[in-house]
Amino acid sequence: MSKWDALTAQALRRTGMVLVTADDVTFVHQTLHEFLAARHAARDPHARRGELLRLSHKKGLLSQSYLTSYDRFLVAAWIVEGRSPPGLKDLIAQLSASYGPAAGIAELVRDGVDLGSRVRESAAVTLRKMASGRDLSRMIVAAEDLASVDVPSAVEVLSVVLRSPTISFPDRARLSKKIIEFDPLHAVDVFAELSMSRRLDIIYRDHASDLTEMVREREGDVHELIVLTGKLARLDRLAAVTMLAEALDRHTWKKPHRQKLLTWLATIQSSL
Repeated sequence: MSKWDALTAQALRRTGMVLVTADDVTFVHQTLHEFLAARHAARDPHARRGELLRLSHKKGLLSQSYLTSYDRFLVAAWIVEGRSPPGLKDLIAQLSASYGPAAGIAELVRDGVDLGSRVRESAAVTLRKMASGRDLSRMIVAAEDLASVDVPSAVEVLSVVLRSPTISFPDRARLSKKIIEFDPLHAVDVFAELSMSRRLDIIYRDHASDLTEMVREREGDVHELIVLTGKLARLDRLAAVTMLAEALDRHTWKKPHRQKLLTWLATIQSSL
């Protein structure tokens, strides 16, 4: 090994990202290896056609291949850097009709890669079909992927799973938190419609607390205040009444707006 090679090996070793043994250099994390390899391949004009064909074929036969992490890095690099080979979008649209690739496409969307509305809609259709079966574990996985391309559908799927009498308490708690993560406002409606275990009350109380913060942030807007306190009332009516009363006292409202809020306050109070 030359002096330069020795210095290079020492510098690489100090990064903590690679293992250097004799003449061999290996990455500590395979994902980093795949990311850098994909970036290199995306910038190589001679590799584009071959890589596109690899995504389209398997053992020489046309197939809808799964999108591995390397594949996703490659597609992302092509699109983000404006180096997409001809036919890439058509291929991704075709792949989106199968569950494996559709899940990979959902991950690309989650990472902020713009694949276009046609691909997102196709992947959403595929994932909704996957999430419509009777296998709860498969439904949950599909719903988590679906949330990247169609949040309302994902929340609906998880709300169906929550209604299952066979779901365990840890899974029920995890999915409740997932619904809050996906769509905090829709979560209120889901929780209000379901009869839940008392052990889950703390989750919903915490969510109600989060909603009160949202109310405070938007309490100067009449429409937002009515919508958010309506959501809050489904989980904690007393908190909703308190928030409305405080907002009425804290701001100077135009007469029509104040009357509208007073009417809404009376409506919530009458339901206590």
